Amino acid sequence: MLARLVATRFLEIRQALRLTPQASRSFSTSLNHHIDTADNNPDLPWEFSAANKEKKYYLTIHPTTSNQQLFLC
Repeated sequence: MLARLVATRFLEIRQALRLTPQASRSFSTSLNHHIDTADNNPDLPWEFSAANKEKKYYLTIHPTTSNQQLFLC
């Protein structure tokens, strides 16, 4: 009888904790913070390479639904 009571209380606690929406997101904001460095910041000049220009061209002429299929080939 005591074991059944403990099991039901444990199940109720697990279900109550599962319903909190913040539990799965509590640590996500600290991982998405960009820190500028000398070689990685928005002020650096850059250009597309020849391979990236080709990919950009194919992305502009194909619909967005086929982009994933395009790069699998």
